[in-house]
Parts: sequence; structure tokens; C-alpha cells
Amino acid sequence: MRGFFSIRRKRIVAFFLVLMLLASGFTVSAAGNGTSSDRQTIQEQSAAGSSETEDSGTEPQSAVTQPAGNEEDTEEKTTKDNTKDNGDTKVVSVLSVDELAEETVISSDEETGIEQLANIIPDRNFRMEVWRSLSVAGQLGDPDDPQYQGLKGDELYKAVLGNFTGIVYANGYVKEVRYTYTFLYKMFESDSEYLPFYDPSSYEDRESALAAMEKSIQAYIDRGFIVDESSASVTGSLVITEEKKPDDQLIEDITGIIWLRKAEEIDVSFNRITSLMPMDINGLDQDILKADPELKDGRAWFGERFRNVVFEFSGNPLSEFPSEMPGRIRLATNFSEGDIAIEEHPLILIKEPEGNPWPIELTIDMPELFLDGKALQYTQSTVWASGLESLGAGADDFKYVSDDPEHSGTIIVEGVKHSGSVGFGASIRENLIAWYVSTQNTPGEGEGENINIDYTSLSVRLSKDIRIYYDVYPGNPVTKISVDFTKTGLNSAEPVANAEYGLFRMKTDADGNLIYRDTDQIEIRDDGAAYNQDGTEIAVPLSEHTYETDADGKFTITEEELEPGWYCFIETDSPEGYELDTTPLQFEVGSASVEITGGTDLTDMEFEKIGSGSSESPAGHSYQLYYETDEGEFVLYNDDSDKMYVTDENGKFSIKGLPDGTYQLREVNAAGRDQTAQGIEFKVEEDIDEIEIAGEAKISFERVKYFDHISPADITLTPDREDMQLQSVIVSWHDFAGNEKSTSFDTVEEAEEFINSGNEDVFSQIYVQPVYLQTGEIRAEDPAKVQFSFVKTDGDPGKSLSGAEFTLYKADESWQWSEDDVYKTAVSAEQTGLVDFGYLDSGNYIMKETAPPPGYAALPGYWKITADAWAQEGEPKLTFTYVREDKTETKVSEDTIIPKDIYGNRYYIPNYPVDSLPSMGGNGTRIFTVFGLVFTGAALILFTCARRYKKIKGV
Repeated sequence: MRGFFSIRRKRIVAFFLVLMLLASGFTVSAAGNGTSSDRQTIQEQSAAGSSETEDSGTEPQSAVTQPAGNEEDTEEKTTKDNTKDNGDTKVVSVLSVDELAEETVISSDEETGIEQLANIIPDRNFRMEVWRSLSVAGQLGDPDDPQYQGLKGDELYKAVLGNFTGIVYANGYVKEVRYTYTFLYKMFESDSEYLPFYDPSSYEDRESALAAMEKSIQAYIDRGFIVDESSASVTGSLVITEEKKPDDQLIEDITGIIWLRKAEEIDVSFNRITSLMPMDINGLDQDILKADPELKDGRAWFGERFRNVVFEFSGNPLSEFPSEMPGRIRLATNFSEGDIAIEEHPLILIKEPEGNPWPIELTIDMPELFLDGKALQYTQSTVWASGLESLGAGADDFKYVSDDPEHSGTIIVEGVKHSGSVGFGASIRENLIAWYVSTQNTPGEGEGENINIDYTSLSVRLSKDIRIYYDVYPGNPVTKISVDFTKTGLNSAEPVANAEYGLFRMKTDADGNLIYRDTDQIEIRDDGAAYNQDGTEIAVPLSEHTYETDADGKFTITEEELEPGWYCFIETDSPEGYELDTTPLQFEVGSASVEITGGTDLTDMEFEKIGSGSSESPAGHSYQLYYETDEGEFVLYNDDSDKMYVTDENGKFSIKGLPDGTYQLREVNAAGRDQTAQGIEFKVEEDIDEIEIAGEAKISFERVKYFDHISPADITLTPDREDMQLQSVIVSWHDFAGNEKSTSFDTVEEAEEFINSGNEDVFSQIYVQPVYLQTGEIRAEDPAKVQFSFVKTDGDPGKSLSGAEFTLYKADESWQWSEDDVYKTAVSAEQTGLVDFGYLDSGNYIMKETAPPPGYAALPGYWKITADAWAQEGEPKLTFTYVREDKTETKVSEDTIIPKDIYGNRYYIPNYPVDSLPSMGGNGTRIFTVFGLVFTGAALILFTCARRYKKIKGV
């Protein structure tokens, strides 16, 4: 129980904290430390009440305001958030269910409400932020309010804007909205206090949070808890993130801002606002000024008595200012204290071996500033470089020049070698812009407010990006192979030396499939290529070089460079006593895909002048390139008045690395550079390949990725095979003189670091070529040939005979043979009578006694002999069948074989003297049949062999 009460005490404390939170309503808190991690957080709460219905009785209901909206597309924030003067929490508004009107003057539907304000606030992005601010604060206007009676259209909407007392959060950063809920409950009716329930989860929209809350309430009721349904509430938190909005969501025009007269704060920082002329005191509505003398000619236009409206303009590229702005305003950041970041189109150059020598000198114009339409002159300027490590700190590297009183001046930058930026800060003379501030030390009833004038000077900063790009291409991957080849006897570890192999590239058909099939019988022909039984070429030798196994049955290929594809080793010569096997030992050489990502998408264009029946040469026409600014004005591309593009003999020239936009090519006189023709206008954007300007030119486009150390290249290598090991990455490029160079790196990361470092000697084009080492092992097992010998004897097996000639004829699988196809001939030796045919290739043979020993008769008939070096272990390598003159056949079997003779031969063939031939039908006939026919054959010394075994491991 003690622990239970302890828990209850904690819940009671939490309960009071929640009550304090609920009482605070809609609050704003802002950190004031001035860092980029500052956050502005808005919390809004809608209390849920209960209402009686005729059918369902009392139902819990939670009412919430319209969503503040959120932007999904963002880009990385590049400048600091502006911070408030202090971090105190200020109550802006408290919104309850009863305050929500069923209808509003400005529609509560976002799209409809935004369109209603179109005539008052032309910039849609600004209009959207204003509508959302009014919607969140619940100040879209009550149509029953008497002050709106008789007003219509824009006048009605202006009145609603003029009554808005909240904060307009319209800065250039993405806002994130998350919702949570809470309610009160108690376990027993007798409990005197409710406990707070708080769901720590957050939801993307109010509807999701509301649904989750209703589900939780019902679950608590089902479990017997007592829920105070009137306490249920949904709280929304709006956080301004550090992510910059995309350009198309930034505000450019603040026309209509003067109608937000009573707003507490208007934050339009870090947008793309160039002009503050909508804040000109001379642009105020004169009818309103005349009707309300309290406004004092505009000096008290904004705010209320003793309260100023806070404006935040910092971070905008402001270039146009009024000399006098309305009163009761306070600048959160004075123009003399904060930056007016003048955004300029980046200067884009492409590194190429041809063209200007590097490093180069650049001239950059400073922006023009205007006060009431008149150009202002800078009084001082500080210049610096960022990211241009090649530039030193000396004045000779970058300097400000202002010799022309009608010009803002230029920045001259020398020694530029790679991407970076050049910046300058300049100030204008003090006290140019006046506005009026409401001040009163001790305001009281009936006391008037003091409206004092205040001034500001201008401080501007320009950051001109200089992007020196180069292009990076994937090179063809290189694969080197290292192969360990081993050959042994079949089913044995006996090494086979002096076996010769050739390395072949296997051929493929039109679909990329290998022509070779496992059932093919391969022959190496005189041209060195390998053919199958149909005469189709299946592989070609890489060279005349062959590889020969050593005493250990091995040879090694070390880091031989091969193109990706299928290869094979084919035995071209076998050592004595072994079968020649031309079965290809196949292996595949892998490749790798080289993917280069990152960088910046730019467009290369080629211009071709088209004649219109004129005899004028297409060569020698000079053009200057202009691009269209955001204001619709065409200015020289890169501000380079010296750059001209001249058509060659084919009427062509090319321009590399153009960003998206609208351009003009204006033909000029090469001598005076006077414009002599209407500009040829064209647009560069994605998915445009070619355009033709009738009768003038044809322009083709190619989208290309360009890289620098600000937009670096990311290299991804994907090898085909797991046994491919990256050996190196070769980077090739051209130096500033056009000489090709290359260097090798051990890792991709080292290659990326070199490419992305902005190396001053690296120009287009850079090629990335990975080198892989592919290792593996190939094993081949070949059987020894079948040795064939026997002893020639007379009828007495103990007496050998010499001079007997036997002939082997090659037979096919159907035992078809010809006496013209002699394979080998052997004669029985003196003393031993040994007939030795040596080694037989696997196959079918016919053997005949073609010359008997002197004084003996030749044996009739012949023998069918099959030699099979590939026979499995335990199976006979040699089989015999004797064919009599009457074509009957008798197979000689192992179990009827005569024991081995003194020579170790299992078979012998007897002959009988002519005068001792057995008579027909006598015992001699039986003896001849048994010993001369049935057991005739070749005495055989067999090596233990098995079918060839080959294995490719890793290759």
C-alpha cells in the first residue's frame, strides 16, 4: 500500500503539471542563444467537451482547430536561424470548443481560403502561410461580428486580416506538426482526485490522435475506470526545423503585408524576398488614413497602443528598400546587424584540357541596391574566399574595385583552381531607412503614446558560388586471373607430368549462349581452333602458347588479364601412356559494374547553324550566351563579356555544363561585338533532347553528371563473383596541359578522396577503372591407356613361339572395320614369345593373326577387343570376344582364364604345327577350341585407372 500511495502521489503531481499545461493554451517558446540549432515551438490545445444528442445521449467529443499544415519537400538548411530577443514563453491565444464558429469569413477550407486572399496577397506561398496562421489561431473571422456587416469581397478579407493578433510563421524552413492527447480518470468512484493519462506517442494529424484517444477512453471505461470525458484534449506542437524549404515554396513577394496591422509578429526570414517596397509608408491606404486620425499619417499604422509589430526579414536577398516605413514596428534584426544575403546564380565552369589555362582569374559584379528606386553606393567592402584553398590571404588573390560611381563595383579573384565561393560584406551610409516605434514608459488611462522615429543602416553580404566541375566516367573493369592447375591419374593421386593444354576463349551465339554442349566431341584442327563433331567452331585459342604440367602434375597462370566471358583449357597433347581428353575445362571470368552517383545534373549542348538557302558559309559565326534571371531579364551567362562561341566549318560549336533555365544566343560582330541579330532563345531542362529553330539552328542536348568537391562522386563497384578481389582502382585524367595521367589506389575510398578533393591538376575527363584479381583452382584426372600384350605359344603353354604377327584394326561402335584401317602391328619376340602392342586408346578393335610362326598354322577367325581406360574401379579395362569362321562368338570371361604365365600375362594364344593339326572331330579339336579360341586374346598388364575426373574450383 505504501508503494501504491507513492505512485498516486506521483500521479497527482503529474496531474497538476498537465493542468498547468492546459491552462497555458496556445504558447510560443523560442531559444535565444543565436545558434543554428535554435527551435521555435508552437503548442496549441483544443479542449474536448461533451454534448447532449437526442439519440445517443452523452458522447465524448474532442474539438480541434484546423491543421497548421506542413511542407514535405525540404532541402538542407545553409544559414542560421534567426532568434528572438528572449526565450520567455508568451501566451498568444487560448482556443476552446465554444470559440469555434461553424462558419468563418475566410473559408476554413485551405484551398478555398488561400484563393480568397489572392487579390490581396499575390504571392501564393506568403498567402498560404498567412491563412495557416489565421487558421491555427482561430481568427478566420466570425461572420456574425457586427464590424464585418456591409463589407464584401477583398474589403471584408482585409478587415479580417487587420484584426489578426497572432504570429505569422512564414520563414523559409519546414514546419513539422505532431499531435498528442490526454484525459483524466480515476479507479474508483470514491477516489477524490482524478489521475492524468498521457499517451507519449505522437501522431501526424489530429484525426489520428483523436481516434487513438477515443480508443483509449473506451478501453479504460471497459475496464471499469471512471473517465472525465470533458478533460480529453488533443495538443498540437509545431516545430520549425533546420531544413530549408525548396525554392518553389519560398516567398518572393510580401505585397499585402500591410493588412496584417495588428499581428504580434511576422517572420518572413530566409525566403527569396528582394524588395521591401510593399512596406513603403507612401503605399498605405489613404482612405483609411484619413478616416482614422489616430494613425497619424501612417506612423501608428501597425500594432496597438504601446505595442509594436515585430518584423523579421533577415536572410532574404533584399536589394530594394523604401526610405520610410510605417510606424509601431520593430525590426527583430536591424539591417545593420544582420545579413541581407544576396543570392546570385553560381558561376559555372567546366574543366577541360582545351581552353583557358588554369588557374584562372574571375571578375564578379557586386549587386546593386536601391533606395526609393535610386541606386546606392557602397562605402566599404570586405572580401573573403571560402573553400578556395588555392587562394591565399593576400590582397593580390581577391580585391574589391569600385572606380565607376554609377556601378556598385566588382570583385576580382585570382588563382581559382577548383570550386568554392567568394563573399563580400558591404555597408551603406547610416540612417537611410526610417520607421516609427511606439514608446511609453508608464502607459496609463488617458495617456497618449509616444511615436518616435528610428533609423537603420544597410549591411549586405554576397556569397558568390564558383563551381569548377569536371566529369567522371566509369572505365571498363579489368579482371586478372590466377589459376592453379593440377592433373593426376584417374582415381589416384599420381601426378601426370608433360600434359599440354591450350587456353581458349569460348564462342557464344547471337543471344550470348555458349555454343559448346556437354555432349559434343571436340577436335583441335590445324588452324588451332576447337570444333565439335558437326564442324562448328566452339572455341578459339588466345595464343599459340601452351601450358605444360610439371613433375608434380601442375602449372600456374599468374595475373593474366582477360576480358569478361567464358574460357576453357583443352588438352592438346597427352603424355605417353595417358588418354588425350579434349573435353573443355570451362571457367568464367567475371566483370564488375561501375556506378558513379552524386554530382550535379547539367546539360551539354551542341549548336548547329542551319542555312536558309544562303550561300553564306556556316563557319565563323560568333555568339554570346545570355540567361534569363528570375525577374525575366536576360543577362550575360557567367557575366562573361569576353566569352564567344564560334561555329566551325560545319557550323557547329558546343557548350558544356549548362544548368536548367532559359537562354539566348545572340550573334555578334567578332570585331565590335555589336549585336547584329535577334537572339535565338531556347530552354534547357530534363527530357529535352533536340530542338530546331526554323531556318536558323538545330540544338541537341545531353544530360551529364558533373562533379566537384562540393558535389562529390560516389563510386560503387559490384563484382559479378564472390571470388573476385579488388586489387586496385586506376584513376585516369588529363592535366591542365592536356597530358593523360593515371594513378592507382588500393581502395575505392582512396580513389574517391582523390577525385573529390578538387585537385588542381585534374581536368575532364576522369575515368575510374577497377582491377580485380580472380583466383581459382582447376583439377583434371586422366586415366592411363590400356596396356596390351600376350604370349604366343604352341599347344603346350610352356613353349613360347616367336615370329607370329598380329594386327589390330580400328573398329567403330558397330564393329564395322576395314583391313585398310590398321591401328598397330606386333610380332612375338624370340625366347619369350611376347606380343606387345603397348598402350591402346579407349575404343573397339579387331585383332587377326596375319602371319603364323614358321611351321605353324594361323589361327582361323578373329578377336573383338574393347579397351576402356575410363572403366570404373573393379570393372575390366579390356574385354575379348572370339569370332569363329562360322561367325559364332565366344566371350572370354574372367572366371575361365588360365593362370598367369611366367611373364605375368593372364592370356596366351597357342598355335599348332601344321603336321600336328587336330583331326576333325577328335580330341585335338576340343583342345584347339578351348585353348586356341575361347581363351585367346591379348595378355594384358593393366594399370588401375578410372574414368577421368575434372574439377574447377573457384574459376
